Amino acid sequence: MSRSKPVLQALQPLQRRWYSSQQGRHFTPLHHRPLQAQAIPGLQKKLEGYTTNRDITARWVQVRNAEGKLSSPQTLETVLSQIEPTTQLVRQLAPAGQGQTPDTAIVEVTEISTLLKQVAAREQAAKEVQKKAREAKPKQLELNWAISENDLELKMRQMEDFLDKGKKVELILAAKRRQRKATPEEAETLVAKLDERVEQAGAKKVKMEGKLLGQATITVQKK
Repeated sequence: MSRSKPVLQALQPLQRRWYSSQQGRHFTPLHHRPLQAQAIPGLQKKLEGYTTNRDITARWVQVRNAEGKLSSPQTLETVLSQIEPTTQLVRQLAPAGQGQTPDTAIVEVTEISTLLKQVAAREQAAKEVQKKAREAKPKQLELNWAISENDLELKMRQMEDFLDKGKKVELILAAKRRQRKATPEEAETLVAKLDERVEQAGAKKVKMEGKLLGQATITVQKK
């Protein structure tokens, strides 16, 4: 114990100097620090449609500001050195040769979060277009020319359900292999029954393509 006491006394001035040197310093907890751009999961894939940072091939660039005005030409490296790499990107708006100055690209400094919102909005718009395309595509029901009454009733209920939902319906009639062949009279009777059920459903026959006992398509939709 007598030996350790002088050692502790000798360390005290060093401890005081160390604590004094740390005063005024601010340490940001790791979970509060912004993510590096390259550390954001899937960022590169999300921004595939954009040319950013060192993917810009032009050496000289002009930066467009929020008012739409262009800066004087400067090197891309200069612009990259001035941005906050954790939250910002340099995005190319026009490649070299399309701006006012030859061999100089037009760029802007943009927030990564803003760019990701644009990507999300673009993806959502694409989904809406696909959804509308699916909704506009006619529903198809296949019928055999020699279809039984029970099967026909089932198909007609499906047709009515689609029509009630605002869908266009295509009734595809064809002869099935290894099944009884319908007579011309049966085919004409079937078409008449279909016309009647379409009328009862408050719909109309838009067109009929093909021929009896062969491949035929009847398109119907609500009036």
